[in-house]
Amino acid sequence: MKWVREFLKAILAGCAIGIGGAVYLNCDNKYVGAFFFCIGLITVVYFGLNLFTGKVGYLSGIRDLPKMLLYIVGNTVGAALPGALAHGAAVPVVEAKLALPFYVLFIKAIFCGILMYIAVELFKSRGTVLGILFGVPAFILAGFEHSIADIYYCFAARKFSLDVVIMILVIILGNAVGSILFAQAVRLTKDKREESDIE
Repeated sequence: MKWVREFLKAILAGCAIGIGGAVYLNCDNKYVGAFFFCIGLITVVYFGLNLFTGKVGYLSGIRDLPKMLLYIVGNTVGAALPGALAHGAAVPVVEAKLALPFYVLFIKAIFCGILMYIAVELFKSRGTVLGILFGVPAFILAGFEHSIADIYYCFAARKFSLDVVIMILVIILGNAVGSILFAQAVRLTKDKREESDIE
């Protein structure tokens, strides 16, 4: 039952991000759309849902990989639900992403992973959504790649191909690398500060 509950929470997280993506696509003003996209991550953190990009920075070892895979599958199912109801507004979005080299998508995804970790960690450690309110619009307006949002866009655009699958896998990897490396760097600097305080 635990895995079923975790999977359901991943589906709900994917759905929340999909709703945020739908709001963004339907806003004429990209700045307003980027701000209201925040509803997706705010929903995730307040309800304790399982969003891959919010969890991967807290990966504690190889034993957590099956859990991360569960989150990705659940997020995909959840993002597909609002994606199935969307119209063609996502087509140019996905086509623009597919036109980019994979290494560019990977780098963009790394920076999104960093911003996602900052947003979630600020909520976890300080109880504030300021990291979300600034971090989410920042990654959108900078053109960084969020894997679960991109899954929603692909479903909304009805784009399904091998190139799309590879693109999403590259972005998932980039999000993971950015989040994990930034989290480790923060922990390392924190340890160094604590050592210097002791000395």
